[in-house]
Amino acid sequence: MKLNRVDLNLLPVLSEILRECSVTKAASNLGKTQPAVSLALQKLRKNLNDELLVRVGREMKLTPRGEELAVEVEELMLFAHRVLEPKEFEPKSLTGQFTIGGIDYLLFYLTPLITRIVKQAAPDLSLRFVTIAREWERDLEVGNIDLALVPLGGIQTQSLKAKVLYEDRVKCLASSMNDAIKTKIALNTFLQSKQVIFDRGDGLFESINKVYRLHPELTEGAIFTPHIYIAIMIVAYSNYLSLVPENMALTVEGRVPVKIVNPPMSIEPIKMAMVWSPTYDKDAAHGWMRSVISNGVVVTKKKRPEDFEYADF
Repeated sequence: MKLNRVDLNLLPVLSEILRECSVTKAASNLGKTQPAVSLALQKLRKNLNDELLVRVGREMKLTPRGEELAVEVEELMLFAHRVLEPKEFEPKSLTGQFTIGGIDYLLFYLTPLITRIVKQAAPDLSLRFVTIAREWERDLEVGNIDLALVPLGGIQTQSLKAKVLYEDRVKCLASSMNDAIKTKIALNTFLQSKQVIFDRGDGLFESINKVYRLHPELTEGAIFTPHIYIAIMIVAYSNYLSLVPENMALTVEGRVPVKIVNPPMSIEPIKMAMVWSPTYDKDAAHGWMRSVISNGVVVTKKKRPEDFEYADF
């Protein structure tokens, strides 16, 4: 008898009939009517070519084939329960490597707490942080990276899953030694200032790029770099200005001689997101890592990386 010709929904009925030796009790245990279980027993007798349960005097007893099946079916049902019941996830059991790709500043901002949480809960799991390439979406799809931390507006592949972590305002960064720039900056002053333009060339920071498209004069004689740290260091020791995400500016404020001022025009905030392949949407370990990052953002928003206390993990 071929398996694909058997109604596997009959297995629970068979299990209860063999255990109880009673159609009535089997029906009660299954929450079914007695006629429904009797009909199922008829189908089982036909499929197995055996009566399975017969009356002997005033009692119902299993046939020799039924007694033989009772043990096998019980083991089969136990195995089915083990396979179908969700396993309890334990981060401590994680091994191997989890790769997180992201914009350099976003990794700088989030990795202190992510690392702390992960290594305390899953000490045998290796973490790998990489700066994403322009083909980062393809890297997600083929598994070169497990999760990406990027601005939401830069996502081109519609099939990827994403969750917004927070919104980052755009600020103007100037050297703290630049006396021409006070707490506020006029539009004319900004437009006449030399610029360091943070541009990866992949549209991830579209709200910043839009400013330079609207004011192309800012690009004349500008310094371009795909690395935000280079932009910050140039600004710190010159009279150049740069538009940068606020949280990046906050992480370097006090470490290098820069000051943060509001830009003289309205700029849309940058929506920072974590992005992953739908292949891992229901994966327990991946879901745990996403929750670690989400929780890490909540805590990191209240503290800067240098505020974290030393931890032995």
